Amino acid sequence: MAKRCFISGKKPRVLKKVSHSHIRTNRKVNPNLQTVTIVVGNNKKKVRVSTKMIKKGLTLGLKLTTQQYKQAKRSPQGLLG
Repeated sequence: MAKRCFISGKKPRVLKKVSHSHIRTNRKVNPNLQTVTIVVGNNKKKVRVSTKMIKKGLTLGLKLTTQQYKQAKRSPQGLLG
């Protein structure tokens, strides 16, 4: 499963780790994703959502049509994009 937020589209980023001698090496930072259940049509689906979107309350009572769900799943910006 992809490490991408269903709502905001957040994904892993590559940052630089700087040592004491100022040598820069790449490091990967993953978003804090949690699994939540949403209603799609008459079915329940589990999706991965960032904790920031959960805190904002965007997952509470989230009801989507099947077409909206498929479009958000394909979109790199997520549901809000």
